[in-house]
Amino acid sequence: MYKSCENSWEAIGRTSTPSKMPCHSWGIPVHPTPGIAGSGCNVGLKLMPNDQTVCSICRVDGRGFYAWPGPLKAQTRRLLALAHSRTFTEDFAHVLQTMYERRGQDVFRWLDTGDLTPRLLATILEIVRLTPFAIKHWIPTKEYALVRPYGQQNALPDNVTIRISSPLIDHPAPSIGLPTSTVHYRKPAIGFECPAPEQGNKCLECRACWDYPGNISYKAAYAKSARS
Repeated sequence: MYKSCENSWEAIGRTSTPSKMPCHSWGIPVHPTPGIAGSGCNVGLKLMPNDQTVCSICRVDGRGFYAWPGPLKAQTRRLLALAHSRTFTEDFAHVLQTMYERRGQDVFRWLDTGDLTPRLLATILEIVRLTPFAIKHWIPTKEYALVRPYGQQNALPDNVTIRISSPLIDHPAPSIGLPTSTVHYRKPAIGFECPAPEQGNKCLECRACWDYPGNISYKAAYAKSARS
């Protein structure tokens, strides 16, 4: 990380660099963290036991790479930073602006793990307003009740996309006035199909997750029954 924003980077719990994406990201634990009220995926944890849901094949609940202690430690560090840092918003905006100025990084992915809480959503939207308009933010979520008012009121800044994720594999997402995403396995893709599987599992030049106004469909590598 650049020395000019290293202190701010530490203060937000650091960012991560998913190999698929052209940008940094920031995620938190899927399961509740002791001492942090309202933490954990509220909707996702309810969906996870159902084999027909996208959350049942989620890797970040402690499977594969995420079974190692490092990822959970990093996610928890970020959640604690959100909960306790008085300068979290300003520090995050400083980090994003520095990455944009130094490397031209003009997109950012929120929540590669975890999901929104009321406090986190309010914080993200304030960070969006503090960063240059050229930086586009993508927030995937299944917390439909929390973000529904933004679809109804069309009250989001133009450089942020809240994308509603479908709860069920091979089914459309709820319609609440916001862009959507689905996961297909046995049925054809709905709308725009993510090209990553044909590109070495990387975004490369595609920015549909940040830009596309309709539904994006991601191909599941397996369903829970297939993995079992």
